[in-house]
Amino acid sequence: MVELRSCVLNDEFDDEDIDALIEFSKGDAIRIKTASTWILKNLIENGRGISARQLSHWATLAQEYDHWESAIHFCQSIKHLQIQKREFSKVVAQLERFLEHPRPLVGVWALDGLVHLSDSYSDLVPKVARALDKMSELSKPSVKARIRNLIKKRPHLR
Repeated sequence: MVELRSCVLNDEFDDEDIDALIEFSKGDAIRIKTASTWILKNLIENGRGISARQLSHWATLAQEYDHWESAIHFCQSIKHLQIQKREFSKVVAQLERFLEHPRPLVGVWALDGLVHLSDSYSDLVPKVARALDKMSELSKPSVKARIRNLIKKRPHLR
C-alpha cells in the first residue's frame, strides 16, 4: 500500500506498477477492479503509454470483465494508445465483444475505440460502418448523439 500511495503522490508508475494494475483488474473485488482500470485509463489519457505486451495482457483479461466500469475504462483508453499490428486483432475482438454489452454505454465506448482504430487501419472501416449502423438503431438519444459526434469528422464512415 505504501508503494501504491507513493506512485500516486509522485505520479510515477513504472512498468512493474502498470503490470500490477493490470493484474488487479482481474480480481473478484469490484472496487479494486474498477479502481485499477480507472488508474490505468487516467495514466494513459495523461500520456503514460503501456507496452504491447501489457496491452495484449489487458485485452485478454478484459474478456472476463463483468462490471461495466472496467469495460468502459478499457474502451476509453484505446484512442490514446498506439495499437501495433500484433495486438490489433486481440484489441478489436475485445471491443467487438463489448459492442454487445448489456449496458449501451459500454457498447458506445467500444464503438468509439473501433472508430479511432479505423483511422489508422482502413481495413476496419467496413466493419465499423456496419457497427455504427447497427448502434444507430438504438433508441437512446445519448447513443445517437455520441455516434453523430464520432462520424462528424469521418465522412467515410457514413
